[in-house]
Amino acid sequence: MDISRTPIQGIDQYFELTEIKSARCTSGKVIFKCKFCSSRSEEEGYIIVSSTDSGDPKITLNKTGFKEDELIDSDLGIKLGDEIELNKSDDLWKVELEKCTMKASERGEITLESDGKVLSFNSDTTDTKQNLSSYSVGYGKREVNRNPEVVKTVGIGFEVDPDESFYGMGERFDEIDAKARTIEGWVTQAAGSASKAKYKSSPLLMSSRGYGCLVDSYDDMRFNLADTNPEAADIVLEGDYISVVFAFRKDTKQVLSSLTEYVGRPETPPLWSFGFWSSRNTYESWEQVQEISEKYRSMNIPCDVIHLDPGWMGDELDMDWGESFQNPEDELKKLKTKNFEVCAWEYPYLPKGTELFSDALARGFLVENKDGRPYIFEDGGKTGILDFSLEEASTWWKGKNKRIINSGIGAIKADFGEYLPKDSVLSDETLGSSSRNKYPKMYRESIAEAFNEIGKDAVLWSRSGWAKQLDGEIFWNGDSYSDWEGFETTIKSGLNSAMSGYLYWSSDSGGYESEPSDKLYEEWMKWSALGTTHIRAHGKTPREPWMFEEAKDRVKLALNERYKIMPYIYSYAVESSHSGIPLLRPLALEYPEDPASKNINTEHLVGENILIAPYTDPGRERKVYTPEGEWINYWTKKTYTDSHRISYDSENPIPYYVKAGTPIPKQENTEHLKHGFSEVFVEIYPGKRDSDVSVPLNIDEREEICVKNRSGDIHVEAPDRIEKLKIPKKLLTNVRSISINGEERDVEEIIQLS
Repeated sequence: MDISRTPIQGIDQYFELTEIKSARCTSGKVIFKCKFCSSRSEEEGYIIVSSTDSGDPKITLNKTGFKEDELIDSDLGIKLGDEIELNKSDDLWKVELEKCTMKASERGEITLESDGKVLSFNSDTTDTKQNLSSYSVGYGKREVNRNPEVVKTVGIGFEVDPDESFYGMGERFDEIDAKARTIEGWVTQAAGSASKAKYKSSPLLMSSRGYGCLVDSYDDMRFNLADTNPEAADIVLEGDYISVVFAFRKDTKQVLSSLTEYVGRPETPPLWSFGFWSSRNTYESWEQVQEISEKYRSMNIPCDVIHLDPGWMGDELDMDWGESFQNPEDELKKLKTKNFEVCAWEYPYLPKGTELFSDALARGFLVENKDGRPYIFEDGGKTGILDFSLEEASTWWKGKNKRIINSGIGAIKADFGEYLPKDSVLSDETLGSSSRNKYPKMYRESIAEAFNEIGKDAVLWSRSGWAKQLDGEIFWNGDSYSDWEGFETTIKSGLNSAMSGYLYWSSDSGGYESEPSDKLYEEWMKWSALGTTHIRAHGKTPREPWMFEEAKDRVKLALNERYKIMPYIYSYAVESSHSGIPLLRPLALEYPEDPASKNINTEHLVGENILIAPYTDPGRERKVYTPEGEWINYWTKKTYTDSHRISYDSENPIPYYVKAGTPIPKQENTEHLKHGFSEVFVEIYPGKRDSDVSVPLNIDEREEICVKNRSGDIHVEAPDRIEKLKIPKKLLTNVRSISINGEERDVEEIIQLS
């Protein structure tokens, strides 16, 4: 193999796999001893293959290898199995695992094969001038301070099909298909939605070919997806080894389910958290909060949560109630009698010159610089960074959270968490470069433990993230601009978050920066109300519905409709904590065989059976794509069959479609969810064709509603709690008879209920 190639930028030598010398199976893993060559020298290294407890291959490329009795550490807590077998025939090794077969030749050619799918590694990654355009399987070295070269980057490359698409890798603000792009795996302040930066990154990558990868690391990483080489992709870490789990499944949906199982799925947040959150930056006193809460109830606008941004603390941000927020226990009790929960803001940075900073400094609780002094950075002022790798610091912060939670707070907004400089040093001697992606998790675990240790379930409203989601954690997409572009990129960020395994997600409805127009606020609120798991209006100017005169009535209608269909929304949300498949679903996830789906970035499914297509440009008609099958307009009850592109004027209600045959669990109007659901009934949307549709019903236990349509004979199987059925009057022409759990129902009775 010709290795006289120009190194990749940023390294002095690139060593790629050129030969596999030997292989042995020991202690539940296969160790390949390999030769890696650069343009100047050759070295030995190791590829270690192990089986996860689900039977998928975990491939580790390491320069120094592992001892026979040494376990391969897992940053993300991935559990390993021991079902692995090594065989050799001629010059070809075969590693047999439950879900996959790995083949490796003495020439260094590696493939993974599963049910007819083949993924090839170590492809040619040079351009016509023999410059390296991407990593194959290898590592890069760099001279450091004139000392001998050390391994700085390590990567695994694989071949790409011409029609292949790639999904995941975090809350990107661009198109869901990331092919022909390079995606950085690095948690950072996105500063709005118009950049490539991401508040939430993810080491999860999925292909439209039915395989996915999970990089078992918190290190800074990069995904080059046929960007520098149209025939190759690579995953590269800043570090001295890389471990990647490869999962082959039937389709993208099953891949996502499998990969989220590895990192752990969060428990569902409480029902009240799915109600409307009212917020602004910032409410200034208890008097103002009580007045706003009264207005919600007097105007009969549904609302469950009032959020307090930094103003509750006072000027020093000292984790204590400010002058305008004294007597919190009494004030919070008043709000609870009106069925409101309250959320309070915090962040993990301590302003220099405050008592909080001085206390943490004296205790040695701050992240340090390389000289052993507190790392001070500018964030609108000089601040220190709390070091959550130190158990004592985490316990100290936990105590401050317990005090405010005991006051009656129901949720914490865990803001920020993205600022950990690469050259900072934590108490465990790790650098910021290897801990930054992990820092948000450490920060929020301290808060979650504060809830749990006083006997409460944690509810967190979080901005930054990596792979692991905590129980009761809800993410939002940060500081979006209050314009139509900001709205469109927010929708895309929701789809990309879903494809990265984030289950409970929201945005600042209306945008955070500046003041939205009435029309923008209306459309953003309608989409949030009917299309996402959680809904909060928040920004630098007031965001209460009555502040938008031209929009307030339609926003109220949308909120009312959300609360009516909450049994449907909540049931799918609960199901996602078991399956790893979110409520918010890109068409590419639910219809992977439809070639049009991968290019649809501003409409999506709500669960499996509702399609939503928000208006993102008020001056143009909205073209809506409906996938294969029958789709019924939720508002007009008009039916569309098979794939269509439908044009809508933005003066019409938000495009909202129900898959024909779907039973939607609903409840009557309510202004809050504090005491659970009112009587739940089922509204059925029968089509003209035969159909079999099931939806989850998760109220007190996991149940299911199934509806079969056979030539207009509707057969419903539902839990005993469901006593009332409804069918929209305009769809009764599609019904000949109806039964529930084998008992015939009078169609006239259904008409009266509709």
